[in-house]
Amino acid sequence: MWRGQRDLNFMIKPVRILIVIRQPIIRHGLTAIVEAQPDFHVVATAANCAHCCQQVSAIEPDIILCDIEPYKNCPANGAGIDVCRAAQPDLPAIVIHDDAQGQGIKDATRLGVQGYLTMDAEPKDLFQAIRVVASGGRYVDENLHSVLLDLAKGKGENILSERERLILKLLSEGHSNQNIADTLLVSKGTAKHAVSAILGKLNVSNRTEAVSRAVFLGLL
Repeated sequence: MWRGQRDLNFMIKPVRILIVIRQPIIRHGLTAIVEAQPDFHVVATAANCAHCCQQVSAIEPDIILCDIEPYKNCPANGAGIDVCRAAQPDLPAIVIHDDAQGQGIKDATRLGVQGYLTMDAEPKDLFQAIRVVASGGRYVDENLHSVLLDLAKGKGENILSERERLILKLLSEGHSNQNIADTLLVSKGTAKHAVSAILGKLNVSNRTEAVSRAVFLGLL
């Protein structure tokens, strides 16, 4: 390595990562892999949500790398990422999970995580995900694109129309049903019905979840 490159590496502020994985082998393996990169630093690891919450409050990491399974001894049996975010609400999260088809990815979209990888991902994909998310972007395992599209379509329904995507954008900006109605020149009842239809297509129960899922699916 030439000197200029070495000096540049010293100037780069590493991404501070908290790893929260229940299984010790996976947790330690991820730590070793991630720490081998010069621009990453694992500031702490945790095996359960109580420890995770303590670590987040103490060290304020840049990113949490976690699985999404409910953790033992969690209040209301909550997911670890939910508990960690209670301590640091804007904490970006990358989920690594072995469920590429079922509830795991649905939970990830509900929680509005910034990255999702399967256990089959290569280390280079993990590194790219961390760098993308640390830069403010989103990263989804390429093997999951078709699954995410199916989620966006709902149970056989069509993906959002251009008008629905416009309404979704207005929702993301915090507009009320009345504001949406005024913008689209329709009645408040029509706007309310359109919002309900969008929630149904995205398989969510409220506006916040709709925006989070839409962002994760690339619809916004």
